[in-house]
Amino acid sequence: NLPVSVAIAQNETFFYNASIFGANSKNPLIVTLAYTDPAGSLGSADVLVNNLNLRILVTPLAGALSPNATVKQAMLAPRLYNQTVQYWGNGVLNGDPFNNVEQVRLTAAGPSEVIISVVAARIVQGLKLGPPCQPFSIVWTGQLVGFPEAPPLSSIPIDLVPGICGRPQPSAPQTGTELSVSILGLIVACSVVGLGLLVVGCYFLRRGQKKNC
Repeated sequence: NLPVSVAIAQNETFFYNASIFGANSKNPLIVTLAYTDPAGSLGSADVLVNNLNLRILVTPLAGALSPNATVKQAMLAPRLYNQTVQYWGNGVLNGDPFNNVEQVRLTAAGPSEVIISVVAARIVQGLKLGPPCQPFSIVWTGQLVGFPEAPPLSSIPIDLVPGICGRPQPSAPQTGTELSVSILGLIVACSVVGLGLLVVGCYFLRRGQKKNC
């Protein structure tokens, strides 16, 4: 089981890229998305305030994987993209708009690449003050390649908005004054080191001259 908990904002999609040795009725691949939805308004027509959706793409790999296959070996294996199958959480096409827990259960698959997507279909309210962000947890169970190594995470857009959803603030660019001070400090440091090397060199040179007299 690999639980992953993060927060997502409107119009963002998170992707978890994993590989499986296969899936069957005894060892299925089960992926579950869950989140705490903010309290809605009385009489609201929408069941959910925020709506996250779970989508999974399963692409067969060309050939079998050895039992000791690594994540890198699985990533390099050829894929049969013309056989890719898409699954939505709770079996609802384009996403379930009524539940804050969604699940996909796969019971028939060979070695495959599995791309797990969390789609922020609607986020209008956060659990805390600040920009609307929706924390979520996702857990998947199955015959994972490279377990317990966490699958790589990517996103759309690639460059997520910094400073929201628990992300670090962007570092402020250096001003002209700060840059000048940094350069001056570097010059002074280099000068000190150079002077020290010169003194040491002169000392050993004088010792050598005394020995030759």
